[in-house]
Parts: sequence; C-alpha cells; structure tokens
Amino acid sequence: MENYGAIGKGKELFQSCLKGRYQQVITDNKTNHNTTVSNWARIKHGLPQVSVLDPAHFLLYKNALPAVINIKAIPVLFADGTSIIFTHHNFVEFDEDIETVFGNVNT
Repeated sequence: MENYGAIGKGKELFQSCLKGRYQQVITDNKTNHNTTVSNWARIKHGLPQVSVLDPAHFLLYKNALPAVINIKAIPVLFADGTSIIFTHHNFVEFDEDIETVFGNVNT
C-alpha cells in the first residue's frame, strides 16, 4: 500500500478487508439428496466482493498486476474480473512459472 500513498486509518481499512477471511463450500446433490459441507479454509487470494471498497481495490490490483506477472504470463482484464494465461512446452518450467507469478501476485 505504500506505493499508492495509503497511510494511517486508510491503510488499516484496506488491510482489514484483505486479512483473516475464510470460506466454506456447500454442495447439494439433487439426485441422491446428499449435502456435503467442506471445512472452513483461509482465503489466500482474491478480494471480497460487494464492498464499497471494490472499485478502489480493483484499480490498485489492476494497475500493479502487469509488473508482478512480467513475461511469464498474460493478464486478461475485463470489467471487474481477471484471468492469467500461462503457456509453456515444458511442464516443470510451466509449474515453476505458475508458482512464481502467483507468489508475486499474493505478495
């Protein structure tokens, strides 16, 4: 956040939206009437949706994204969504590129 000049309470507000979030998945099989519930898991990537800070979060993310992806992947930005495309002929290097890029994005 320092790169964008956020300090004090403003910085704390942005950080509070990104830390300590959890999710759980519930599936309902209509055929055999089984419901499956996953364990709660900490969210490591992404932004919360339906927040007054969504537009600001997205602009900060979108503007920084090309620099952290560098030449290992292609960012595809549309409206409020992002995809990252990876291609490689060598599976080991492909896997390494994915780990590097997502590590950079997460940081």
